[in-house]
Amino acid sequence: MNFIIGFVLNTGGYPVIIEPQFDDMKFNEYDGLFTVAKNGKWGVVDARVLKQTVECIYDEIYAWKQDENGEYYAKVKLNGRIYRINRKGERLW
Repeated sequence: MNFIIGFVLNTGGYPVIIEPQFDDMKFNEYDGLFTVAKNGKWGVVDARVLKQTVECIYDEIYAWKQDENGEYYAKVKLNGRIYRINRKGERLW
């Protein structure tokens, strides 16, 4: 079965639609972060800000975790290297 995934996000105001464009999705238990795939690469939709915050460029995005300051991060794999990113997609290391 072939299908594509989109989002209708509503946080109390008007619904925001993210057009169907993703091949796969993983819901994370942390704070509305959705790991999404397009053409075999992974990125992130953040329901808190109602948009895709990380483009689908990573080979893998591992489980989201929360640090001692309450900030969320995930380890990602890109071209065989492992990095850590925050929910905005900024590389932490």
